[in-house]
Amino acid sequence: AAIWEKLVLIAPQYAEFQRFLSLIQERIQKLENLTILILQYQIQQTKDTTQIYAYYAALVDTLRSRASQQFRYVEDLSQSLNSHAWYGLFLGEFAQAEALIQEAMGLPYKNSYLPTNLAPALLFQGKKKEALKVYASCRNKPFEVGSYKTYADAFLDDMKAFEKAGIIPEAYKADVEEV
Repeated sequence: AAIWEKLVLIAPQYAEFQRFLSLIQERIQKLENLTILILQYQIQQTKDTTQIYAYYAALVDTLRSRASQQFRYVEDLSQSLNSHAWYGLFLGEFAQAEALIQEAMGLPYKNSYLPTNLAPALLFQGKKKEALKVYASCRNKPFEVGSYKTYADAFLDDMKAFEKAGIIPEAYKADVEEV
């Protein structure tokens, strides 16, 4: 595609160059859409957390490319960044989870789950002050998705899941109890 783009820039009068560029761009888009569908299917079919995390990494990369060209992919990107971060928390990838969530928070799409994953990503890295700010800023707000009444309910439910999975770092268990 890059070669055809250069040819079109150099010689815009040649309709054949423009036609081939358009054809290649269309095929690339179809291939990327198929890639997205395959990755989503793989995520749904596997139970292995490590494999799901890897599939989300590939899905996020593909969606980043699509979202930069078409706004309609921004929502999918936000949700996939959040899900990638969620699985990262269970794998101990706390800094990576924080980075993914921060990226999603920078997108022009409201995703209610982002603060619920940002706070533990911060807390599990020992960033207690930052985590407490996230908790305090939204704990009493209504949670607009799912069955939770407030963010506090979502936070507590997540903490129970983290505790059950045994992923809370020993050094920060007292901080978790405080929160």
